[in-house]
Amino acid sequence: MGTIPKDVCRECSYRSRCSGSKKEAGRVIRTDKFEAIRQAMNKKMETTEAKAIYAHRKVIAEPPFGQIKNSGFKSFSLRGKEKVAAEFSLVCSAHNMKKMVK
Repeated sequence: MGTIPKDVCRECSYRSRCSGSKKEAGRVIRTDKFEAIRQAMNKKMETTEAKAIYAHRKVIAEPPFGQIKNSGFKSFSLRGKEKVAAEFSLVCSAHNMKKMVK
């Protein structure tokens, strides 16, 4: 990660949002290797199509996960992809049985 010259910060249109400093020194911002992916996802989520898809997902796909968590399932007891998949299948089966009983 290189150092950005001070004059770049001085001329930046986002300076007031980024740095409250009145001095010439800019602000150093560090990110991780996933920053480009996060920015791409943020850009994608700004589209009308993505907003519609997420609004639908929020109503259909997300509530069961919240209901499962509220039932007391907070973490997996087993380790390993196959064992976790089996445990999650049991949790989902129990959730579906509860819904059928209601």
